[in-house]
Amino acid sequence: MKKLLLLALFLIISAEVKPQTFQFFPQVSNITDTLGSELIFEFTLKNISATPQTIYIIRTENTMPSEDWSSSLCFDQGCFAPFVDSVATTPDFMSSPIAPNEQREFSVHIFTFGSHGSGTVTVVGHSMENPGETYTHTLHGSTSVVSVKDEGSVISDYSLEQNYPNPFNPSTVINFTLPKAGYTSLVLYDIMGKEVMTALDGYYEAGRHSYRLDASELPSGVYLYRLTSGSFVSAKKLILEK
Repeated sequence: MKKLLLLALFLIISAEVKPQTFQFFPQVSNITDTLGSELIFEFTLKNISATPQTIYIIRTENTMPSEDWSSSLCFDQGCFAPFVDSVATTPDFMSSPIAPNEQREFSVHIFTFGSHGSGTVTVVGHSMENPGETYTHTLHGSTSVVSVKDEGSVISDYSLEQNYPNPFNPSTVINFTLPKAGYTSLVLYDIMGKEVMTALDGYYEAGRHSYRLDASELPSGVYLYRLTSGSFVSAKKLILEK
């Protein structure tokens, strides 16, 4: 009788356990870079089952060393505002369930400003089709005087990066690199080409720079931001949604 009860219990437990349906893990879990850098933790997110999967990703910890630091969840080519703590492969997040054997882009971005320190972000991946399947990962980002990943390298080209997040409200981060020091300006224009803000205007050293644009005084709309340094000129589009 006792053996029959144990067998029945084993069958019940076995029936509740489902095979793994998706993969969710970071490429790296620790990044150190210079102050002002954007620390990007890229993940593998893949459906390894035979049916479409709806995956929810929740940020359960967001510990930053100061209010100048922040983190964002970035999903399917777009980053959400720092206050968004969860995303999913659903239309609510401009996405859709992951097809069998399909891989999606997901990353966590930590923005470092103000003062040196370290931040911690924990994210948990859940499957709606298999509620018992969850994966938890803790990420650590920190700053140092010298960039670990760029140590020994030389910046040889100018560059202006796409702002993050985009669309945004009311602030966003613009990164750019200068191969040599010089007078540099960053100017914001409306869609008609009218100058609405001079964000930066001065002498900047060679290296990678970050600027947090505060557009709280501007109306919603599409804008262009243009970086000029020496003979280099580059412009990109950003979207302010209030």
